[in-house]
Amino acid sequence: IALASGYDALDAITDRTDNGHNAAVQLGMRAARERGADRVLLVPGDVPALDPAELDELLARPERGPEVVIMPDRHGSGTNGLLLTGPEVITPAFGPGSRLRHADLAAAAGARSEVAELTSLALDVDTGEDLDAPITHL
Repeated sequence: IALASGYDALDAITDRTDNGHNAAVQLGMRAARERGADRVLLVPGDVPALDPAELDELLARPERGPEVVIMPDRHGSGTNGLLLTGPEVITPAFGPGSRLRHADLAAAAGARSEVAELTSLALDVDTGEDLDAPITHL
């Protein structure tokens, strides 16, 4: 919470259960819905090359809900970001193979889906090999 406050965040949600990434996502999405959000952007904390300008450009696009925008990892199989127009359009399911899983969830929900390849979100740090990957946006 102190870190979020240092960046002038309006609010911070504390995950007291530590039940993993997907549970933390659900906690944040629930808080966003309670605050009246019509879109949510989900980005993990392990993307060292994150470029705020890329996110600004993504968020400046017109809202066309229900929609799921999937930002894949550098391997093309995982998901390093989701923009959900209609915050409850799908229940995110991060983990191995999540890019296709998120597209399937969008189709099952009758929502449009799109893949947006954001260079700064491609690299996440899950393994020691990831530390050796080139970082292009730092």
